[in-house]
Amino acid sequence: MGLVDKKNSRVKRKTAEAPMTIKKFAASYKQTAFAGTLVALAILGDSFLYAALPVHYREVGISLIMVGWLLSLNRWVRLFTNAAAGWLGSRLGWSTVFTAALWLTAITTLGYGHTKSVLILLLLRGQWGLCWSLLRLGGQAAVLIESPPGRRASYMGVFTGIYRLGSLAGMVIGGYLADRVGFRMATLWLSVATALGAIIGSLPPAMAGRWGAPSRDKNASHDSFRVATGWIPKGREEWAVCICAVSLYLVTSGIVTSTVGLLVTTRLGDRIALGPMVLGAGALSGLLLSMRWVIDFLLGPLLGWHADRRGRFLVLAIGYSVIVMMLLILSKAHGFLVIALALVALFCSGTACAVTLDGWAGDIAGRTPGRFLPVYATWIDAGAAIGPLMGYYLSEICSLAHGYLASAFLISIGGAICWALSHDAQK
Repeated sequence: MGLVDKKNSRVKRKTAEAPMTIKKFAASYKQTAFAGTLVALAILGDSFLYAALPVHYREVGISLIMVGWLLSLNRWVRLFTNAAAGWLGSRLGWSTVFTAALWLTAITTLGYGHTKSVLILLLLRGQWGLCWSLLRLGGQAAVLIESPPGRRASYMGVFTGIYRLGSLAGMVIGGYLADRVGFRMATLWLSVATALGAIIGSLPPAMAGRWGAPSRDKNASHDSFRVATGWIPKGREEWAVCICAVSLYLVTSGIVTSTVGLLVTTRLGDRIALGPMVLGAGALSGLLLSMRWVIDFLLGPLLGWHADRRGRFLVLAIGYSVIVMMLLILSKAHGFLVIALALVALFCSGTACAVTLDGWAGDIAGRTPGRFLPVYATWIDAGAAIGPLMGYYLSEICSLAHGYLASAFLISIGGAICWALSHDAQK
């Protein structure tokens, strides 16, 4: 009878725990989605600049070269602020620094359109760099806490897909508003939406840490500041992830994303007829760039699931190969349909590689966000910071086509080094 009672007891326990497991699974996705929503509202102003600034830079009173500096400066700043963000989140609490970043972002977005000073614009872009360090690491902290090992790529896909809806809105709606009512009024409307996210993030449920991440890193060691401030990876696997990330983001988030507006203007003109409609270059470049964020939202979780299920190396190999082919096509393409299809294929592959690398970095970091994620984020930002400057510099001295050919070469080299290091790490 004792054995039977114990067996029945185990069956009852499993039956009772099953609904809780499902409930916890649903709650973890809900919290991850909430963190992504707050970041989506915060990222509106930054994404708006990528669509509107290359077209409306004369209205702002800056040169084309300055466009490249403004679009990349925040990424250079993040090379230093990622470490500080990791330490602040671990010590002060992720919800506290996350909410502070939401309010700073609203002020930054408003400032873009209400100053004629280049110096102030540069300072605002630097401030956004600090805000993004806090927002990204805070959101990824939520994912690490909520996701089990082996499923982090899919959770990262959910988080990324949702916050990229903010990029979609910033580029499409922001680009349209800039064409219709001017750059200044567009920033005003976007800053109102960003302030709404800051208000939501300041409400008691969010401030209590229920948006996903814990109040602070309970497992952070006494030398967490030293660990967080390091930017040099340790071990072949960390080097492989970081080199793969820097090459990917240099090309996709750096060169390609920052030059889509220039690509539209030089290849298609200032006014483009699409059937019965005629769109301005700002609105069309925003529409093309928004495809990347639609892909992140619709395919990010699915591509992350495939990376978890089928292996990260297969996904990265296919993704890098497609990106190289699309860059070769973009270097020569002049028709709208060819450009649009090549960008769609490139963005799909970029999303697949990005969520795969996020999941890989999450597995290395474990459940302590301040351990490896600041290092990983710094390498991402290094590539994303160099990209706009490289793209516009090559466009000035050579041509945009040469910039895309150089990008294909660089990402191929990065992929080869990543494969060699990861292959050695598994031996």
